[in-house]
Amino acid sequence: MSRPDIYERYLSWLGGREPVPPQSLCDFPFSNTDTYEDESKVVNRLFYFVPDLSDTCPRCFFFFEENVFSKDALGDLVLQSSSFHTFDS
Repeated sequence: MSRPDIYERYLSWLGGREPVPPQSLCDFPFSNTDTYEDESKVVNRLFYFVPDLSDTCPRCFFFFEENVFSKDALGDLVLQSSSFHTFDS
């Protein structure tokens, strides 16, 4: 899923309420976690949540960005792919 895809999913989840601007959706991850690592690869996930406080019951839209890195001979990381995911996809 791309960044525009995740924003469309967010707008659908809001159901017509006032959205945050698209550029603000990924400003502040609440968790940055390496989920896998070996001698040649690292998988990292940035978890985000966007609150909706416009109703009587607060709720949050959760999603994550998965980044896959390869390691070069010195152990430096090179981004191979990046994608967004919701917890229902």
